Amino acid sequence: MPYAVERMAALLQQTDDPVCLVSGFVSFVDGQLTLEPQVMMTKTRAWALDAETTPVAPLPSASVLPVQSTAHQLLIRCQALLIQLLHNGWRYQEQSAISQAELLANDLTAVGFYRLAHVLGQFRNTESEARVEAMNNGVLLCEQLFPMLQQQG
Repeated sequence: MPYAVERMAALLQQTDDPVCLVSGFVSFVDGQLTLEPQVMMTKTRAWALDAETTPVAPLPSASVLPVQSTAHQLLIRCQALLIQLLHNGWRYQEQSAISQAELLANDLTAVGFYRLAHVLGQFRNTESEARVEAMNNGVLLCEQLFPMLQQQG
């Protein structure tokens, strides 16, 4: 984590958007409690302290993959949204996630994935149990649809 200390110091010094949450690994060894921060959150942003960008390099032409179908791309977008919600929860991304789900539901409807679009539309429901059920149903539908698309391709 070459720049993690500098990032953490800069975040702790800012006063206009102060740090409100720190997440990381905690260890207790020989009577000492140690926190290794991984993520710091302000009210407007989250910072992964150890995230380093990978250098961009051109791909050799032999490794270029064929273009995936629109349906496959939509399922990948749906899967990414579900993973994001399952990993991060609703707390800091509720409106963004609902907007993404609505846009994705429209695109899914256009290619005939009516059931999956309906499930994503249920994210507007504010009851947490209904959202959990919708997320579970979305994951199950994606798991069923991916193998069918792979057989076609």
